[in-house]
Amino acid sequence: MPGERHRCGREAHTEGGKYAIYPTGDFEACMIPFVDGAFKLDGKTKSAGAVMTSYTIAYDEDMQYGELVGSGFSKYKVAELLRDKFGFADAALAAQVKCIVMLKNAGGVIKKTDGSAKPKVYVPMRYTAAYRTSGTMDTAPWKDNSATCELPLSSGTLEKYFDVVTDKLADTLTGPADEKTGNATPAEADLTRLAAADIVDCDMVLVCAKALNNASSRAAKTEEGTSVPLSVQYRPYTADGDVVRKASLAGDPADGSSWAEHETAKGVAMENRSYFGQTSMITNEAQLDQILDAAALAKEAGKPCVVILDITQPMCVHEFESEVDAILVSMSGSTEAACRIVAGQDEPSGLLPMQFPLDMDAVERQSEDASRDMDCYVDADGNTYDFCFGLNWAGVIEDERVKTYKVVPLTKPEDKLLALKPLHVAPGRLTADLQMACYLVEKRSLIYRNCQSQ
Repeated sequence: MPGERHRCGREAHTEGGKYAIYPTGDFEACMIPFVDGAFKLDGKTKSAGAVMTSYTIAYDEDMQYGELVGSGFSKYKVAELLRDKFGFADAALAAQVKCIVMLKNAGGVIKKTDGSAKPKVYVPMRYTAAYRTSGTMDTAPWKDNSATCELPLSSGTLEKYFDVVTDKLADTLTGPADEKTGNATPAEADLTRLAAADIVDCDMVLVCAKALNNASSRAAKTEEGTSVPLSVQYRPYTADGDVVRKASLAGDPADGSSWAEHETAKGVAMENRSYFGQTSMITNEAQLDQILDAAALAKEAGKPCVVILDITQPMCVHEFESEVDAILVSMSGSTEAACRIVAGQDEPSGLLPMQFPLDMDAVERQSEDASRDMDCYVDADGNTYDFCFGLNWAGVIEDERVKTYKVVPLTKPEDKLLALKPLHVAPGRLTADLQMACYLVEKRSLIYRNCQSQ
């Protein structure tokens, strides 16, 4: 976050580093890497697409830097500085739009509009049944998560771009009480979906879908400790195909020792971490049902169905692609940015920074150390969801970015390494110097340059 100087150079995640202090009143200077750096880029996005808030409390006894709370809760930093003074919210959204990838647009459903009227859309509410997940760390205990039912975005955000109709959630919920709040949670019977007759005057059905969620995404194990596959499809996946390894290629010594106690791994019995024969644990399989049900409803009403996928990794789309008319992918966590494109306010220009697999066998078949060796999915329109693929209003994007980056992957480093000057950090200036260094490195990365050149 802008303007942070941690007391005595302490680390902000710790109790000792919870406060930022300004002995010389130099708060303004601390914002330079953000305001004159990350918010004023040379590329077409003009600004960084996101800012991570922090735990740090900006301390002043007169509270001239806002109330004494962490930056993520600071009205002064988030609202008054970032949003109002520096206009970062608008700039960030504009940058995020550049990173939205349109995978499918059958019949030109998504197109430029004259802006005279908002499209009328049916947005199904997102219902997720109760589920269990492991903690964020391998050793963290499993926990229960209550059922939820809500719009994928706030009604205020959706209504900036659309005339919205949606489902009806009962005023009195009948699901079990939440363990933390004691409030009743939604049961699926509490939700009344719209029928085809209810959307005859809509322009489209818009499904804002969450990516699949593996219950144990870090450890990839059951509560009993059995290894399971990490799937990239909604439906249960059992890893019993011919391409699944029955014996893992690495693991700890089987006798409980560490590799540091052995001079060589040859001849040492090794634990088997294979998940052959095991089945994935996806907590939101119902998301696929919601997509398919919405697509069927749209077809019955004679309306197109558009899906926005909010993802952080590749996923299998063969489960629903043929049933929907358009697919957009958000990897920035900004479904709102994708809504701007669906509403015809911005033309999509993003390219896939990764490959989308044909199916889970394709995922198993690829090698961990080989770049772009995936068997990619080919959709109903004949487009292959490969690295650097993306659509705009006219069709498949074939611009200088594609010519530059869609080349044979490198297999060896360059002979000469780029010479970098050592980073000399003065005492008490660790945070700001590292912030600037990280900004300079990130700006020059290949992925960032790809987004910048859009």
